[in-house]
Amino acid sequence: MKPPTPKAVYLIEAEPSDVCFLDEVLYWVAFQRLPYGWGDHEGDDFRSWAMPGYEVDCSTCRIADDECERVGLPQDPRNSFDWAFSVKLDDDLDTIISRAVEKAEGDDAIREARDEAIKLRRELDGWIPQYRKAIELPAAKIYVALKERKLSAQGILLPDVDVKKAFAKESSDLSSAKNVEIPRGLWSLEQIFWEKSAARNETEHYCQIFCQTEEVLQIFPLNSLMQGVQVSGVERFGSFFILNDPALAPARRPIRRSQNQGRGRPQKYAWDDFHLEVACIFQRNGMPDKKEAAIELLQKWFVDRTGKSPSRSMIGEKLTPYYQRLVKNSGRKLSSGITV
Repeated sequence: MKPPTPKAVYLIEAEPSDVCFLDEVLYWVAFQRLPYGWGDHEGDDFRSWAMPGYEVDCSTCRIADDECERVGLPQDPRNSFDWAFSVKLDDDLDTIISRAVEKAEGDDAIREARDEAIKLRRELDGWIPQYRKAIELPAAKIYVALKERKLSAQGILLPDVDVKKAFAKESSDLSSAKNVEIPRGLWSLEQIFWEKSAARNETEHYCQIFCQTEEVLQIFPLNSLMQGVQVSGVERFGSFFILNDPALAPARRPIRRSQNQGRGRPQKYAWDDFHLEVACIFQRNGMPDKKEAAIELLQKWFVDRTGKSPSRSMIGEKLTPYYQRLVKNSGRKLSSGITV
C-alpha cells in the first residue's frame, strides 16, 4: 500500500516587532517564540497605544505543544480547551470560570463550562511547578542582563507601589501614560511578574515593561538558544513559501485557537457586541450628546462585562462613524437632546 503523501507546510515571512514585553522576552529565551507585533487596520502595532490597564493582554499566554516538547515540558493544560487562550497561570478559579462560561448558552453548557474550568485549574496546579522549573534558568539570564544594564527596559511608573492604591489615584486607562527608563536598581528576580510584564521593589512599581526586540535578539541570539535543522524542498509562491520536507511536516503543531474567535489571532475585545450595544443605545435615545461622554459610557459597559476596557482612543475611533452619520447628517432631535 502506497504511503500517504505528507501535507505541505505553508510558511509566511515573520517580521519581529519593534518592542517585546517581558513575557515575550522570557518566551523567546525559554521557548524560542519569536516576538511579533499585533497590527491594527493601518498596520501599526496596537500595543503601542491600546493598553488600557495594568496588565499587558496582547499575546497568547499558553505554551504551544512544540514549545513544551523542546524543553521537556508536558503539554500546557490550557491547550486542551479552546476557550483558555487568555487564561494566565495565576488566575484564580473564579476568573477561569468567568472565561469558560463567557459564551456558553443554556444551563447545560454553563455547567459543562464550569466543570472544564475546575478541571483546568486542577491540572494547572500540577503543571505549574514543572513550568517554573523550565523557565528558571532563562528567567535568571534575563534578570542578570537587566540588572547589569546589558538589556535596557522601559515601562510606566505607577503612582503607588500598591496596584490597588495606584489605580484608586489614577484612571485605569494608561494608554496615554509616558514610558520611562527603568533603573537597574529596581530589578529583583523574585519581584518580576513575567506574565503581567511588571516589576517592583519596596518603593516603585512599573507595569507594561518592554524591551527593544533588536537588543533582545542581539543579547540572546537564536544560535545560542537552540540548534537549527537543515531543511529541503522550500519553494516560494508569491507572498508565502511551501515546505515539502516530509521529515518536518509532522512537527507542525500550532497553538489551538478558540472556535468562537474565528480565524487568525483572537480578538481582544468583543467589538461585534459593542456595535450591537451602540445600536441599541441609539434606538432607545440614550446616546449622550457629546462623544466624550459616550466614550465613558461604553468604557463602563466593557468593564461591567469583562472587567477591562479598550482605551478611549479605540472606542472613540469606533464611535466616530456613528456620530458622523447619525449626528451631523440629520436634524431630528432625540428625547435625550442629541441631534441625529
